Amino acid sequence: MVPLLARYRQALDLGEVVVLDGAGYSRENLRTLEGFSWILRVPATLKEARARLEGEFPREAWTPLLPGYRGLEVECGYGGVRQRWLLVEREARAREEAGGRLPCHRLVHLGVQGERHRGRVGRPRKGEAPLAVSYRLLARLEVDPGKLERARRGLGRFLLATNVLDREALPALEVLGRYKDQTPRVERGFRFLKDPLFFSGSPFLKRPERVMALGEWVLRQRLEETASSLPDQKGKPTQRPTLRWVFQLFLWVRLAWRDDRPLVLNLTSHHETAVRLLGAQRYYLLE
Repeated sequence: MVPLLARYRQALDLGEVVVLDGAGYSRENLRTLEGFSWILRVPATLKEARARLEGEFPREAWTPLLPGYRGLEVECGYGGVRQRWLLVEREARAREEAGGRLPCHRLVHLGVQGERHRGRVGRPRKGEAPLAVSYRLLARLEVDPGKLERARRGLGRFLLATNVLDREALPALEVLGRYKDQTPRVERGFRFLKDPLFFSGSPFLKRPERVMALGEWVLRQRLEETASSLPDQKGKPTQRPTLRWVFQLFLWVRLAWRDDRPLVLNLTSHHETAVRLLGAQRYYLLE
């Protein structure tokens, strides 16, 4: 997503702030996003992030945000980019998860116990060998108080980052609000980059077979929606042509020039139908 944003930035109306999830937060992507104003979620796997997520902070350091949320801000220079980190804590989630399973135990004893199995009950005869012997692994765990406390502090927390350093221009409350409401408010300008129908340099369809399959599906769907048809190999109308056959229909279509003006030759009505349904009118001078 980030490379696509950079590549098509001149053609996009992104609004004032770009909002992306944690997959976009990396040193390389932060450099690629230079020139954008952005809000990103910071992955909890980063060492710097874990220190914040598990940190202990005084009550007065927190600021109320949206209902049920509070946060505190720090400045950070991760990836060589000045930015604000907003540590957000959701109180309801923290209480809910505190009673669940936590990776806060340590192993204090490990042993093996053998058990002999015989074919009858009662005391074994002298020299009688067991039919089988099974073993059980015995382990004893106890809670590590330090890990428990750090885990409790990290529950219900997440980190947001923005390169908008002016807190008046983008307050912490708005950072959280935009992140939670990113689809309708901020991503509208580049939502089409996530659409698999967007082919230009798209990383979603890397294999030619997948591109062909998607193009065929789109063409068939639009033929049905518009009650249109194309000729099949026998010249009969069909709404389920293969894309390979449609390409063959264009075998004799030519681009020519006359007095420095382009002309498309041998374009018939069924060619125009296919071109318009696939949204390629401009390439065949039909606009």
